[in-house]
Amino acid sequence: MTETTLRPQKLRRNFYLMFWTNAFLNVKLIAMIATVFYLHRGLTNTEIFYTSIVWAIVMIILEMPSSYLADKWGRKKLIITGCLLNICTLLVYLFSWGFWLNALAVAFLAASFAAFSGTDEALIYDTGKELGQGKESFKNLGKFYAGNRVFKIFTPIIATFIAQDLSADQFNLLIYLDIATVLIALFMAIKLTEPNHFMDVEKMEKGVFKDAAHLLDMHPEMKKAMLSRTLIFISGFIVWRIQQDYFLDLGLSLLIVGIFWGLTQLIVYLVTSGLHKLEKSNTVTRLINLFNLLYLFLLGLFVFFGFNWVYPLLLLALNCLFQAVEAIRWPIYSYYFNEKSASYNRATTLSLTSLLKSLLDIPLLFLAALLVSYDTRYVFVLALVLAIIVYFSTLLKPLPK
Repeated sequence: MTETTLRPQKLRRNFYLMFWTNAFLNVKLIAMIATVFYLHRGLTNTEIFYTSIVWAIVMIILEMPSSYLADKWGRKKLIITGCLLNICTLLVYLFSWGFWLNALAVAFLAASFAAFSGTDEALIYDTGKELGQGKESFKNLGKFYAGNRVFKIFTPIIATFIAQDLSADQFNLLIYLDIATVLIALFMAIKLTEPNHFMDVEKMEKGVFKDAAHLLDMHPEMKKAMLSRTLIFISGFIVWRIQQDYFLDLGLSLLIVGIFWGLTQLIVYLVTSGLHKLEKSNTVTRLINLFNLLYLFLLGLFVFFGFNWVYPLLLLALNCLFQAVEAIRWPIYSYYFNEKSASYNRATTLSLTSLLKSLLDIPLLFLAALLVSYDTRYVFVLALVLAIIVYFSTLLKPLPK
């Protein structure tokens, strides 16, 4: 068989390889107990938020260069680089103690995330376009995001079972297992086939950032979509960042928290796998508005009961539900952004969303770090206020047909 005959076959394999690259990269056993890991490595709740600010700063520095490399150097090479940076994170975690070493690990992790941000979606989308499957991009992106969750259905239970005594050896075992899974992800990434970017190199070098910025200037709805995706994510993240410590203080065991978090991942996996079917009866923008409203409603119940009727299992269930809804929104937004951006600068355009998140992270995480020193529930109120403002100020209009 000639290379021309083999290429479509190799390209079709990209969907399979990216699914499993994403799946193994996101096993992240140590992340399942991140809060208690940091607390037992000498950090306070306030310093845990500071590590997230380190993440934001690194993302600001690397987001645009990494997205430019995705278009110029290639999606595959950058994905491989992201896997290697992830391994660096885990190696530092083996010896980290106190704020600065953990901040270094987070910096490597942010660099890894910057390498993947926009790049993975661009590879999926451009692969489909080269194969003549552009109309199936929503379905392909939904399956890709499902890969992010497939192992997380079980890993919270595994991680909390292994680390239930919160000992140093148990933490290190989780890290070693994470290293093994990232090595598998790296093997999958090496076998990827680079899809065409549908533009000449000169135009890519000279116009990629200018054209991506021009796109935002020309489409106010794109700005609203980026803000709603970003700020509601931050709203959920500041709750997630301290949720384990909060529920342990309420008397729940780490294993129970892990079981519920596994159920959350199962919900996300099942819904995102079949999310493209909803498009038949709903516009993409209507789905975005609907899921943002559902997130706001569930988070509101969580905050209300947190102050008025502290029933731990109910609060844990509500937390898992609104976090699931937040995660389910991502392939919908990805499809929306892909429909509004050109193929050649797709990775750059998508990464502008992550850059915006990093810029907004810094003041909001500083505020969360201040509030958590008084009462953990004040952070939840901040998350709710943020979600309310975002929902009513960023309702999207339907995409033109």
